Formats: sequence, structure tokens, C-alpha cells
Amino acid sequence: MDTVNEWVRHCYGTLKVNHIALPKYSAEVLLAHVIGIPKHLDIYLYPERILTNDQKLSLHALLKRRLMHEPLEYLVGYADFHQIRVQLSQDVLIPRPETEELVEKVIRQLKGKDLKNKTLWDLCTGSGCIAIAIKKALPDLQVIASDICPKALEVAKKNAEMNGVEITFYQADFLNAYQGTWDYLVCNPPYISKNEYETLDASLSYEPKQALLAERNGLAFYENLAVKEAKRGKWLFLELGQTQAEAVKNLFIEKLKLTGQILLDLSGKKRFFFLEFE
Repeated sequence: MDTVNEWVRHCYGTLKVNHIALPKYSAEVLLAHVIGIPKHLDIYLYPERILTNDQKLSLHALLKRRLMHEPLEYLVGYADFHQIRVQLSQDVLIPRPETEELVEKVIRQLKGKDLKNKTLWDLCTGSGCIAIAIKKALPDLQVIASDICPKALEVAKKNAEMNGVEITFYQADFLNAYQGTWDYLVCNPPYISKNEYETLDASLSYEPKQALLAERNGLAFYENLAVKEAKRGKWLFLELGQTQAEAVKNLFIEKLKLTGQILLDLSGKKRFFFLEFE
């Protein structure tokens, strides 16, 4: 095997026979990454291009890791997310479509408003994808972002710089991260219970457990947020686990005497919670 076409067929066939998800897409992305082509479909513009020996060795190594269910995004070191690209390491979660929907809902909520001197806080920022995408779309908004993990913040800071946005980062746990005033809070928190985690796809074992697991049947973060006076701001927007919507809504009714809105994702699942304090 020497050409791009031959290697695409080989990688696709190997991944498919081993029941790896999205085998064709994975083959295209890995090959594009190895030969330095930014868009994976552009590999078909060079069907007869010959791979170097180093490129073949790199592709073999990546293919082997993919067969072990290591996520594609970690193999190539980046993910595309809501019109931006973010670098990734195993210190941060891989951005997912539901989180893109969260960003889109936040942007729709704020678009057209006077955002000068308004502050949005992205709690549990991870790779910084939420904060960066919102800042890109709403440049007048002041954005702060925090995470308990210093290595995650290193990734987030690099991503902000790479995407040309100014974001203020803090390292600390939960609401202790920032003592100033803020208007809007957005978060994709840890929300997977221990029992649920043990039933999930093997690829999740590569992602940081701390960013996935939560005590009290996955509800610990939401409960802490309700207890620790989240209503310092105007509103909050949260991503939820697939079965948590009613429990989260009831938590905020119980702790803050406020009724929030449960919002659906594109597949009709209850995946978001919006609560206004004013």
C-alpha cells in the first residue's frame, strides 16, 4: 500500500471489521491528519499521492490506538466545535453535539442585547470550548472561565489564544473560583453517576473521570449550585444528563423557590435547564 486511496480503503476495512464507530470518517480523519490536510474530505483530491515511510508508521500507530477505542479527537489532538477548533488532551473532555446546542441556546438568549459591561461565567470550562465559542459570537460580552484542574486550564488558555479571544481564567473549585459580580452562568458539569459510568462505552475511559462523575446519583453539582446561592447573577443555563431534568428542576424549586425551564435537544431529549433570577 502506497497511495491515499489504498490507505483509506485499508483503514476503513480494518476499523469496520473490528466494529469501530464511524469507520469511514475515522479513516479519512486519521489519514488527513497524518499527511497534513486540514479538511478530511480533501484527501480525495489527492488519490494517488504517495505516503512517506514516516507517514505510514504514524498511521499504523494511530490505527492501532483507534482499535483500542481511543477517541478519534485525542488521536488527532483537536475537535471542531461551533465554528471554532479547540486543541485537546486527555485532561479535558471531548466536546459533544449537546454542548454545541447549549452554546447555540445561550447565544440566542443574548443576541441583540446590550452586552457591554455584562459578564458571562463558564463554570467547569475544560477545554474552554463553551467560553470561546460564546465570546467569538458575542465579542462585547466579558467572559470568565474556571476549572478545578490546572492542566485543563492550560489547554483552555491555549485554545483562547489560538482562537484570538480574550477570556479571564481562574483555577478553583466550584463557585469559589470567582468572587466578583457576574450576569450569566453557563455550565456543562459532571453529571454521570457511578452506576451509569460503568455501563458506558469503553472510549469514555480515556476521558478525565473527574469531569464526568458526580456523587449523589449524578446530581451533586446541581445541588451544590442551588445551595451556594447561584442567584448572584441574572440567569443560569445548564447541560443535563438524559434522565435528570425533573430532579434538577425540583432541586432549584426546593433550594431557591424558583421554577426553571427544561429545554429539549434536537432529538427531543430533556438536556438543558434555564433559570432566571430576575
